[in-house]
Amino acid sequence: MRAASAASIRKRRRTRRRDARAVHAGRSRDHAQAGPRGGRQGRRDSDTRHERVTTCHETRPPVARASGCRSSRCAIIDAFSSDPPSERSPSMLDETPTIEIETGPNPAFAVILMHGLGADANDFVPLVPELRIANGPAVRFVFPNAPEIAVTANNGYMMRAWYDILSFEGVNRQVDEAGIDASCAAVRSLIAEQNRRGIPTSRIFVAGFSQGGAMTYSAGFTHPDALAGLIVLSGYVPSPRFIDARLAGANRTTPIFAAHGTDDDILPIRLGEAARDFAREKGASVDWHAYPMPHAVCIEEIDALRRWLHARIAALQAA
Repeated sequence: MRAASAASIRKRRRTRRRDARAVHAGRSRDHAQAGPRGGRQGRRDSDTRHERVTTCHETRPPVARASGCRSSRCAIIDAFSSDPPSERSPSMLDETPTIEIETGPNPAFAVILMHGLGADANDFVPLVPELRIANGPAVRFVFPNAPEIAVTANNGYMMRAWYDILSFEGVNRQVDEAGIDASCAAVRSLIAEQNRRGIPTSRIFVAGFSQGGAMTYSAGFTHPDALAGLIVLSGYVPSPRFIDARLAGANRTTPIFAAHGTDDDILPIRLGEAARDFAREKGASVDWHAYPMPHAVCIEEIDALRRWLHARIAALQAA
C-alpha cells in the first residue's frame, strides 16, 4: 500500500490546524474528550460498514521532536504497513467503518486503539509499521470510531467523542458517566468479537490517545476478564468514582504503559500523573514516561512503547 507523500501530508495538516484553531478558540481546549449519548450507542452489528485503508488521514496528533532526539524519523509518521488490511469486524460504536490492520496471517494478539476527541479511526494507522511487529507473532490492530455527538463544554459543537464533557475548569472536568458506561460496553463488544475470532482476552491490549486514553483506563479497569495490558498516551482518569464503583479484580494488576508530554496545555501532565498514581494505588504496574512535548506523540515515546509491547508479547507467549 502506497503512503501519501510527506509534502501532501504536511499541507493537509496545516489546513486542518487552521480549521481546528477556529473550532476550538475560546472553547473547551480539551482536544481529546467526550462520549456517546443515548440512541447513538445501541447500534446493531448489522448496521455497520467496513472499508480498506487507502489514504493517510490528516487529523492524527502531531509527532513532536523531544529534546535530544537526533533521529531522522523525528517527523510526522507517514509510512504504512506493506501488509494489506484484513476484513473488518463489526463495530457497535458508529456506522463509520472500524479499521483493522493485521501484521501477518492468523493474528495471535490484538490491540484495540481509541482515538482522541474530534479525531477518527485513521489517526493512529501510521503507528502500526513504527511498532515493527512484523518479525514477531501477528497482531491485529483495531481502530474504532467514536460517534459524533454535541460536546457540551465545546459549546455543543458536534465531533467524534467517547463521552460528553459537561464542564471544565483548570484540570477539573465534569463528564457524562452514562456516556463512559456506553463506550465501555462498546469496548467489551469489540473484545468479545476478537474472542469469537480466536484471540483470548488475555492477549488483547486496550489502548488510546487523549480521550481514548481516558477510555482505556475506564474500560480496562472495569473489564471482567484479565487483559494483556493497557496503553495510555496523553490520557487521564475521567471519573475515579466511575471506576471505583465498577472495578474488576481481574485487571487491578494489569501492566500499563503510560506516557505524557510535560508541555501539554490541553491535558496538563498533572492529569496524567494523577492517573498513574490512581492506577498504582489499585495495584497496577505502570511503566511511566514523560517527554518534553505538547499534546502529541514523539519518536522516543513510540520507541519506548515498541520495546514495552514486544516485551509484553514475549512474556505472554512464554507463560
